[in-house]
Amino acid sequence: RAFVQENIFYQLQTAFGAIWYTLGNQALEQFLLGKIMIIIFVFLPFTVLRPLFPTTRFSTTHKTKGARYRTSENEKFYFTGTELIRYFYLYGKHVMGFGFNYLFWLNRVTFDDMKRWGVPLLLLNTGTVSIAVFLHTLRFKKLMKPTHAFLIYLGMAYASFLAVPPLTIKLFQNPLVAYLVIQSIVINLNVRYGWRKLMHAHYFFAMALLLRQRFLEGNNFLSF
Repeated sequence: RAFVQENIFYQLQTAFGAIWYTLGNQALEQFLLGKIMIIIFVFLPFTVLRPLFPTTRFSTTHKTKGARYRTSENEKFYFTGTELIRYFYLYGKHVMGFGFNYLFWLNRVTFDDMKRWGVPLLLLNTGTVSIAVFLHTLRFKKLMKPTHAFLIYLGMAYASFLAVPPLTIKLFQNPLVAYLVIQSIVINLNVRYGWRKLMHAHYFFAMALLLRQRFLEGNNFLSF
């Protein structure tokens, strides 16, 4: 149940992305509500929205009741798969999530970029979030083997890595965004060591720097 409830948070993010990427910055920013939504979903989703939903942690995956009944072969399979999902989550959160959104908000992602790899990336991410609940249901209704469901989810998640080359190029063409993404990954890797508050401080720091960048470019987000 916690997993399904947690998934709502990611569904909200993909739903906002679908609206924002389709309408563009100007359409949302002409309204106060649109600007508030951008601040929440682009800069502070893990500060404002994430605490409203339960959290399922990778560290507890191998300690569940079901894990005790796995064979040693299955245990190795799930451990490897979970580690792959962990790295996908890290990349997805900071590069495909914050990194892409920062670039889009700075108007660095062109219409052609969206056609070639931006929209496919959105569809793959939306599909990964949506299929997770579907596979979860099939698994617990015993309509699909857990290993098969896990493999399908893993394949769907890593298909989004097809956008790695153009997104990486776009990031390093924009050093400020690349710096913020790398910094956020480093901090996230150390959250377990007490860096959680620093992670939230980074979100505000990134927002301040990007607001300044837009202002310097003559496009003041805070003006009405």
